[in-house]
Amino acid sequence: MSSSGIFVAPHAVAVAAVSGPVLTEAAAAVLTVRAASSAIEGPARGAVEQTAGESSLLAWEPVVAAVVELNVRIRMLTARAARTGAAADIPPPLSLAGRSRAEAERWTAASTGLLTQARSAVRDSVVAEEARQVIARLTHRPEIIETLAVFQQTLRRRSALTGSESQATRIAGDIGTCLTVLDEDANEREHCEALSAAVSVAHGGVQEALVLLDRLQSWISDINAVVARRRLAAQWLAALEEPVVATAAAAEAPGAFRNTAAALRAVLDGDRDLSPNLRAEGAEAIAWAAAVTRRCFVSELLRDSLAELGYTASQEVDVRYSAGLAMGLSRPLWQGEHSAEIWVDQQGAVHGRVVRNQDLADDSAVERDRERRVGFDVDLRTLGHRLGADVVTEEGYFPLDSARERRP
Repeated sequence: MSSSGIFVAPHAVAVAAVSGPVLTEAAAAVLTVRAASSAIEGPARGAVEQTAGESSLLAWEPVVAAVVELNVRIRMLTARAARTGAAADIPPPLSLAGRSRAEAERWTAASTGLLTQARSAVRDSVVAEEARQVIARLTHRPEIIETLAVFQQTLRRRSALTGSESQATRIAGDIGTCLTVLDEDANEREHCEALSAAVSVAHGGVQEALVLLDRLQSWISDINAVVARRRLAAQWLAALEEPVVATAAAAEAPGAFRNTAAALRAVLDGDRDLSPNLRAEGAEAIAWAAAVTRRCFVSELLRDSLAELGYTASQEVDVRYSAGLAMGLSRPLWQGEHSAEIWVDQQGAVHGRVVRNQDLADDSAVERDRERRVGFDVDLRTLGHRLGADVVTEEGYFPLDSARERRP
């Protein structure tokens, strides 16, 4: 099996005594960024080879997807409430780090209901000001006020209008049906625009209304597209604000992706749209974040596996051709006479070598040197089998599949 990535056994994911496997910070970041990446091209994009450790997280993906989606809607409603000054008991987003699947599922079930209540509270708090703004755009007539109140209630309850079979009431019912498909995450400015258009259609002439009704459907479709882009921006922003990603951005790309995050935040706040240029920039940032989180996740699991073999990962070492995964190793039994280096190449194979820290003083030192190199090679090959990766030692190249020929 070709190593296009490091493979890590499921045991490396921390296990809580009662609630089962929990997500480490790196694992949570991997899944959050993966959800944001999926939102770019959809689940049908090309398959990506995963590590065994990442494969062990597959059962988490639907749970994380639900949490990420709900977190995004919470962020969008929070931005709306802040902009309007509405008082609403909005549940806080959930951080997945240190959570079990059971905890995440319980939170999702509870917060879904709380979010629905909070959304209604926001709508209730702005209804009077919304009506004032809509009426200011239209001729002030009692029937307009009454129609507006009906349509506002339609938006709140998302139920189509009913009535007699006259053409006028059928048009009103069609308008109500149009309003029910307005995205629930639309902000208050977009609600006002949709309601103004709806009232204009309802109180136009019958023939004019039939034409305007098509325009209303198109207008609401356009609003929904804007809201969908805003939701995507919010999801990308959440991924870029993951602690693992934000820390790496500060160190590796302090300018570019910080500006990207600020632009996405402006989209979330409703101050700008997700333009094609920003969309391309955001997709690039998410691709970078995916590489960062995967590297952190694999590094974390490598350290855990090495610790089980008796090694301590120390300072990072600079190794050419590494995939950003390189670390120095020490071992108490070596008493400082030797250390080791381990790194992962761009193809996902694990490399390792022993470094002599002292000159060989006598025959016993020579023997210790030989034994430690042999022992390290054995441990490295054990690590390769455990992680499901090809291994390159001082003795040569050892593919995971022993039936494969050795590389020249």
